[in-house]
Amino acid sequence: MIEAGIHTIEAVLFQPKKNLVLVKGLSETKIDKILEAAMKVCDMGFCTASAFLEKRKDTVYLSTGSKALDVLLGGQGIETGSITEIFGEFRTGKT
Repeated sequence: MIEAGIHTIEAVLFQPKKNLVLVKGLSETKIDKILEAAMKVCDMGFCTASAFLEKRKDTVYLSTGSKALDVLLGGQGIETGSITEIFGEFRTGKT
């Protein structure tokens, strides 16, 4: 794998399977075992869509105090756990 430019567990997990098959000495069975072991060692943060939906249900929204601005932000205000950037012209009341 080093000859193929793969030096870390993360690099193995980011490689498409078709690239790993091209590495000399690796069969599909070996690749499956390597990927399974790599996933146990290194949590890449991947999750299923249903698990992500469950996390999103716990999202809290903070009102800005302005109904018009809350509507512009999706109707509920500023979402917690994310970054919201507000920008605009000089002296337009962003502060």
